[in-house]
Amino acid sequence: MKKPEKYGLSNFWWVLPLVIFDFFYYYFIQHLVEQKSDDLRVVIHGEALFFLFIISLLSIGCVRISERILARFNFQKINNQYLINIFLSFLIFILIVMGIQVMASNDAYQQSVNFLINQSMIFLFLHLIVGNAAIAVSYFRNSKRLTENILMLEKVRTEKDLKILQQQMDPHFLFNNLNTLTSLIPSDQEKAIRFTRKLSAIFRHATDYADKELSNLSEELGFLRDYVELLSFRFGNSYVLEIDLSDLNPNDYLVVPMSLQVITENVIKHNAGNKKKPLVISLNADSDYLVIRNAIVPKLDTDRSREGIGLKNLNQQYQLITGRSIVIENDNATFKVKLPLIKQLRDEDIDH
Repeated sequence: MKKPEKYGLSNFWWVLPLVIFDFFYYYFIQHLVEQKSDDLRVVIHGEALFFLFIISLLSIGCVRISERILARFNFQKINNQYLINIFLSFLIFILIVMGIQVMASNDAYQQSVNFLINQSMIFLFLHLIVGNAAIAVSYFRNSKRLTENILMLEKVRTEKDLKILQQQMDPHFLFNNLNTLTSLIPSDQEKAIRFTRKLSAIFRHATDYADKELSNLSEELGFLRDYVELLSFRFGNSYVLEIDLSDLNPNDYLVVPMSLQVITENVIKHNAGNKKKPLVISLNADSDYLVIRNAIVPKLDTDRSREGIGLKNLNQQYQLITGRSIVIENDNATFKVKLPLIKQLRDEDIDH
């Protein structure tokens, strides 16, 4: 159950504005009653300014009592909570003021009904202003706190979702390469050793970026080249990587770690290449996207049960981290994946 917002007597920021308001309110009432009856003038005599300040504190206290009642009986979930709050605090204020008037009445004032009415109107109008202001401050604070909590929960959920997605991708990458290594060991142990060393370097990169949301594009391109070199141990030159990024500096951009490897792995999983007619995987820039494309040469024995899972997970990562989605285009002849490029801010960019 949400607790009502505390104004905190230790936080005195509101005292000065309240005193200033009461000062102007006092002189406003004085000006208002210049042509009125003596009964109304009596209301503002003597220590009226100090008394108005006390009544203002009482108004804030009534709002606090009202909020506690709403919280105690779980009325905070109903609609029009603001109207109920102001009505309830108004009712509490009336009862307290009437009680004070009865206890403070003396023989000189007991016969003056007009005095009680005029005094009550002044106090009720004061509560209408101060009480509404107190409720507005309370709602603002609660709204700010709720927004902060939502952002914090969203961040926690995002980090949790990212961990789940990364854990889904990494084993898939590991199993594919272990299968390759298993096939190399019986036929060519020297090649298997070189493959193991290259695989170790790749996993070192994957481990270094396991907890990072973004990676420098230049480093990911180096990682991709190493990965394609791993593929050549098994497939020879059946798959060829062509990179043309003359229009941009890879050091100035960021991508999701291992995203290029995931896309390349998806291409090889679903498309056939051979040494006589290698399948070309090309990379180039298009506006603020990195485009990875390949000709569609479908494998006949591809397992379709897990088709698209890697790209789906990658898309979810991009949505969680950047708020943008990857773009997939398939015209039955060419398959394209467009990764959003994130500009890397440097110190000189921030200074300017």
